[in-house]
Amino acid sequence: MPYTVRKNDIFVEVSHYHLKNPNKSMLSEEENRERDTEAESIARSKRLVIDYALNNPWTYFFTITLDTKNVGDRTAYEIITEKLLLCFENQKKRNNKELAFLLIAEPHKRKEKNNKNAIHYHGLINIGQDNKLKFGEVFEYQNKHGQTCFARESKLIRDSFGKNTFTAIYDTKEFLAYYVSKYISKAFKDNTIMLGKRFYKSQGLNQSISGQYEDLKEFHGLGLEPTYKNQYATKWRITKEEYQFYIENGILPSLE
Repeated sequence: MPYTVRKNDIFVEVSHYHLKNPNKSMLSEEENRERDTEAESIARSKRLVIDYALNNPWTYFFTITLDTKNVGDRTAYEIITEKLLLCFENQKKRNNKELAFLLIAEPHKRKEKNNKNAIHYHGLINIGQDNKLKFGEVFEYQNKHGQTCFARESKLIRDSFGKNTFTAIYDTKEFLAYYVSKYISKAFKDNTIMLGKRFYKSQGLNQSISGQYEDLKEFHGLGLEPTYKNQYATKWRITKEEYQFYIENGILPSLE
């Protein structure tokens, strides 16, 4: 059965797809089971968010909470999302060619007076030297885990949308990749698709490079402890340094 080698900016993953001790009755049941296309779409979107988050440089994790004084109806999902995307795109075109973003809209649990959920936004952004988002001074705040965080607020975003925090990113990119993906949730299935998407991104973001191979006996024979295993697949995560060593010794193919 095939192997997949996938390389991102943080690590390399080797996956071996198989079906251990297949049970014909189980296979028949699964083949006849109705597909949950929505769950598949959510899982696919989460994988893409993680992939984009791992493979691009980010300077801030941000949260934007809408204010009725700035946007009027906080449940006007599509109008507000289009306006925010246009704001970022205009910054990129006019002031900051290096700007890149990854954006997810999350509905509030509590409904507004019109019985709809207001939304707020989470995301990652890379801001270059020509930042025109009008950041204020650094301030401290406590997150929901009781940790002290240091952030800034953009006056431009405040004046157009509402309260916001831009928290500087240091060496937590892998954690944040998985953290931001959790905002794509089936719990909000009625609200998460706005403008036909579950998440939004700037153009030109990098993705992992990968290759498929029929046989990687040399690697499989190393006896490495897998990071994930079930009846369908076994996965190993290795560092980029380990990957380079395996390439040089003919154990794994180069993706370059």
